[in-house]
Amino acid sequence: MSKGLIPIFICTPFIGQGDIHNEEWIDGRIALFEAVTKSSVSQLLGERIHWGLFLGQNPSEKVVSYAEKSFGDNPRVHLLFNRLSGDNVVSFTKQNSEMEHFLTMTIADDDAWPKNYFSLVREKANELMEKGEFHAGLTFSNGLEWLMCDQVDIDWLDQSGFPIVRKKNLIEYNYEWLGFCYFILQTLSRPFTRLGIAHTKVAEELKRQNFSIHVSEEPRRAWLYNRHQLADSSLVKSENQPLKFTLDELELEFGINSKKVAEWPESRFGSVYCQKHAQGSGLLKLYDFPDLAEYVQVPAKYVYAQKGFFIFDPFIDNNISGVCRLRIYDETIKEYMLLIVLEIEKSKQLPLDLSLFDQSHSYKYDIQKWNGTSWDRIMPFVYLRFEEYLYPKAEPKHIMPILDLKAMEHIEGKCKLRILDENKKNYFFHLTMEGEKLKSAQLNDSILRDGSSFSFQIHQFVEDKWILVQSGTV
Repeated sequence: MSKGLIPIFICTPFIGQGDIHNEEWIDGRIALFEAVTKSSVSQLLGERIHWGLFLGQNPSEKVVSYAEKSFGDNPRVHLLFNRLSGDNVVSFTKQNSEMEHFLTMTIADDDAWPKNYFSLVREKANELMEKGEFHAGLTFSNGLEWLMCDQVDIDWLDQSGFPIVRKKNLIEYNYEWLGFCYFILQTLSRPFTRLGIAHTKVAEELKRQNFSIHVSEEPRRAWLYNRHQLADSSLVKSENQPLKFTLDELELEFGINSKKVAEWPESRFGSVYCQKHAQGSGLLKLYDFPDLAEYVQVPAKYVYAQKGFFIFDPFIDNNISGVCRLRIYDETIKEYMLLIVLEIEKSKQLPLDLSLFDQSHSYKYDIQKWNGTSWDRIMPFVYLRFEEYLYPKAEPKHIMPILDLKAMEHIEGKCKLRILDENKKNYFFHLTMEGEKLKSAQLNDSILRDGSSFSFQIHQFVEDKWILVQSGTV
């Protein structure tokens, strides 16, 4: 053995740790573990690396059988019939550490690490020891949040009643002390005694035990945080932009099994939705979604600017058709600034020029659907960001400017622009903003309906009422 190769102890709470005996859930979590964590971590196992799988005191026969069949002959994997706790981790390390100095870390049974992770960890640990730091915690602040497939957002459904599908995504995530993103450097004579506590308490506990604390901003992709339909919290946590990726690229970087991940949505596990009622309770809340064809889709947490526009396509992006109303709300002044009634039959881009917006304000949008008598809200608000999207589509083609408002008179103060469909005799476009801003607003024909003629009106808000100040044809 290499004298300077510090031992690493990986600790994983395994398939419910004996709390859950629902076989459908167990089968799903085993399949998830096979596709992601097992494939990733198994490739990292090497000299003086120990992987402890904490099965709990009373795991099901199926879990034990699977663990023994998968790892029974692997001397680097330890099947531990206890829960993951500080005391049990200390016992695990004392029995197996080849040296006085060692590292502990945790990873759940659904996350992954990059293929160079342990060489990176040992490099950071050696740097600490060279500085005389032998009892320390270090967190890698940056990684990736990964929605491994399209899935119903259970958290949002429970909170607000909207059945929406979050689209699969990969997003940079910046967060410290998540379970899989830190390691603890320690000694057999003075081990860290609280591994496995809630991530919000880790830094506090390190201080209490007189361990130094370190934060590393590099690498930018130090871990892969998997969000899926068997998770117990909200699916989208990161505030960053979605990235372009392929499963083959994730396999190359993080060692996941891309074939098994690709097969997951169409497998029997792809439609299994269940969550634990409470940690350690052993009770599950089950969900059945036999047909997601009509569910509203939400591609990302935010809509980003693209080459001077916010571009909407409710048919493609949100799986919405029929008579609908897109609403944009100005959070800064607490008012709806734009309402557009759409008759959606196919894909059609709706590029809204950024000149319609005050970039010092905050905006969000949603879509309502007409039920024959009233408007039903069918999705949560999605925020708009003026930040340019990393992967913009081609600049909108074949859009023509309409309504040059610069030279029009009496457009001042609070104003409202309405556009009338002359054939149907209804106002389908409503834009409210300050007059000076309205004069510079660049409107294009994407907002117009096919096969109709149009007129417009501009009203000014004076003494608590709207007064017509301009009108004409579009």
